[in-house]
Amino acid sequence: MTSATKPCLNCSQVSCGITCAANQYLNVANQTCILCSSAIANCNQCYYAGQCVTCAAGYILNGLTQCDIITCPSITNCLACLNGTACAVCDYNSSYYVDPAGNCSLCDNNLNMFINLTSVSKSCVNCSQVSCGALCAIGDYLDVLTQTCINCSSAIANCTQCYFAAHCLSC
Repeated sequence: MTSATKPCLNCSQVSCGITCAANQYLNVANQTCILCSSAIANCNQCYYAGQCVTCAAGYILNGLTQCDIITCPSITNCLACLNGTACAVCDYNSSYYVDPAGNCSLCDNNLNMFINLTSVSKSCVNCSQVSCGALCAIGDYLDVLTQTCINCSSAIANCTQCYFAAHCLSC
C-alpha cells in the first residue's frame, strides 16, 4: 500500500489510546503514561519523549529536548532564576536566602539568624522566632550552624553573658 491510501498520522491528529496528565506523554507501544521530566530533565509538559513544550520554573526551553537553567548573572549567590531578574534559589549552603525583592541576602548566623530549610520559602529567621536547637548555659550561646554551645568570651573578649556572637549582655 502507498502512503496515498494509508497516510501516516501522529497521535495529535487521531486518538492513540488513553489520555495522560499534562505533565505526561503517552508511550504508544505499551499504552502507559510517562512523566515528561523522566524523558527530558526539568520538562513540565511535552508532546512525546522528543519534544518538550514547557520547562519547570527557573528553566528555559533550548530547542526541543533541553531545559536550561535560567541564570541571573546580576544577582550574586543566585543558583536559579525565575525570570532573569528575580532569583528562585540562592546558595543556602553559604547562608544566602531569597529576600522579598528576589535578591540573595546574607542570613547572618553571628546575629542569631539562620535559614529555616524546613519552610517552603527557606526564609531567614531569628532564633527567638523558632527553636534553633539546644539551650545553652548562661555564658554560652548556640552556634546555629554547628549546633554547639560556645563560650561568649571566645566570640567577644571579656563577655560573660551573650545572646549570640555579636551581642554581649554583660562583661
